[in-house]
Amino acid sequence: MSGIKKFLKSGNGKRLLAHLCLAAVVLLLAFIIVFVTKVIKSKNEKRYIEPVSVSENEGIMSVSENDISLNDVSLNDVSGADVSGNDISGNDVSGGDSDISENDVSENEPALEPEPEPEPEQKNTITVHEDVMDPFFIKASGPYIVAGSAFDAAYYVSYGDDVDRDLELRIEGSVDTNTVGDYELKYIITDDVGRSASKKTTVHVVASKDDIPKSQDNTVRQAFSDFVAGYKTDSTMVGIDVSKWQGEVDYDAVKAAGCEFVIMRMGVTAEGYHLDTYFEHNFRESERVGLLRGVYFSSADADVESLRANTQHMINDLNGASLDFPIAFDWENWSHFQDYHLNLWDLRNLFEEFCDVCEANGYKGMMYSSKSKLNQMWDYDTEYTLWLAHYTDQTNYTARPYILWQKGYGRIDGIKGDVDLDVYYPGEVK
Repeated sequence: MSGIKKFLKSGNGKRLLAHLCLAAVVLLLAFIIVFVTKVIKSKNEKRYIEPVSVSENEGIMSVSENDISLNDVSLNDVSGADVSGNDISGNDVSGGDSDISENDVSENEPALEPEPEPEPEQKNTITVHEDVMDPFFIKASGPYIVAGSAFDAAYYVSYGDDVDRDLELRIEGSVDTNTVGDYELKYIITDDVGRSASKKTTVHVVASKDDIPKSQDNTVRQAFSDFVAGYKTDSTMVGIDVSKWQGEVDYDAVKAAGCEFVIMRMGVTAEGYHLDTYFEHNFRESERVGLLRGVYFSSADADVESLRANTQHMINDLNGASLDFPIAFDWENWSHFQDYHLNLWDLRNLFEEFCDVCEANGYKGMMYSSKSKLNQMWDYDTEYTLWLAHYTDQTNYTARPYILWQKGYGRIDGIKGDVDLDVYYPGEVK
């Protein structure tokens, strides 16, 4: 025993005692940590979990892939939202009773304090339209070709469909451009569901340009004074529409001739957005002489994003100026319509987007179109304000109401050359 005491009093003994004390402290701390951990785990295991009830209008924060099978979600249950992998948010399942019960939440999982649900993300919905009509031809001409010239038959045809954006084109027949003569071609277009349409044309191969018939201009130009006499009444107003093609207009002379309003081209989107060359002159001078004023937007846009941006650009250029007519939407790119890869619904979406942007900025939108294109391209149920173009002495168009009628070419003091003549029906529609 005396030897042990002697060792403990030595330097080595003292170091050994220090190490033993440190080890004891470490063991004590480890025991305390283990004990506290078990107590916390025991409490969590005894916590009660509130059953989760699901109503038609409430979503589930977390749903495992076993809770909903693919057969539980029909096309009518999901609209505008993404269904992916294992996560379906409350907004993804709508209508009807849910298959999720309180047994789907395990009692072994801790109950969580519900987090505020985020605002539902706005998503673009894709509407699938039924193909209800045959594809149609917009143009299929029989051209004159000088012998030896290059010839592409597809260039002389334009066509479209209500749903299909890329119709199949087949051409029957052949043309020998080295041999003078007439050659018959048959164009056949077919859509995705097998509907088809056909049209025959004759290609004329001639020896020289002198053999190509000269086009005849039989258009009647009505003097504005005659136009006023025939169409100005107590319930109508008479006016014109202008663009850069009329050059610099003398509005004092125009007003003196009896013109009461002018609608002028403003925004143009061919080869990028720009103002009509004479818009600022037309807008300023027509206001100075006291004419009612309107503007139209000549669009070549083929997608909603570009249309929206260009329309907004035009409205920004208006800078809040007041107008006496809705802003007219003029889309007339019919020569090779198929190259735009649009169907009729796409075309209508462009117009409706145009109107939405106008209304969001305090203006109204309206359609400008010819009678033939109204019947072929714009014939759908949605109501819209219309500016009708029908070159005749008395239109017989009755498919939908219109507030303006562009009746044909005319001549008026203050403009060199032709100008369109228009009748306005204020306070009523025709």
